[in-house]
Amino acid sequence: MQKLSEKKDKTLFYIVIIILITGFSYFIIPILNLNKNLNNEIKLNREKLNKYSRLIKQKNYIKDEYSKYPSIFKITNEQPDVPVNTLAILEYLAKDANIKIIDMRVKNISGKSTGLGYEGVIIDLRSEGVMEGYFSFIYNLENSPSLLKIQRFQLNAKPNSRTLEGDFSIAQLR
Repeated sequence: MQKLSEKKDKTLFYIVIIILITGFSYFIIPILNLNKNLNNEIKLNREKLNKYSRLIKQKNYIKDEYSKYPSIFKITNEQPDVPVNTLAILEYLAKDANIKIIDMRVKNISGKSTGLGYEGVIIDLRSEGVMEGYFSFIYNLENSPSLLKIQRFQLNAKPNSRTLEGDFSIAQLR
């Protein structure tokens, strides 16, 4: 009789182990996964919060930097002649980067003609300057608050000179 009891005890023990493992896999593992996901989300939100707090701390610095730009960079809804303002911005940026503008031509684009649904201007610009000046010009142009974007550019070296000839196509959306 004792052997039978040991057999029943072993069977009962294995059944209890199986029930515990099954219960663990159905109840505990999803809770642990949820906890892991929530911890990852908390970590991500903390990183976002740190980023936003750094930006808030730099608020005055950003305002001061923006105020350094001349008044031609100030964007208002009352600017009647956007291409003239854009040309003035390009002239300022080129002068600041020691780039000599040779020629500028303006083309208005409309949503109907492009099929893109937006309007703006494209400026074809020819210029001369050195490589460092072009780096500065391109960087300042892409980061200007006037929504200027370079669509195409080509730099050609002049023979026996450090001077480069630049050919740009610059877009500004309205």
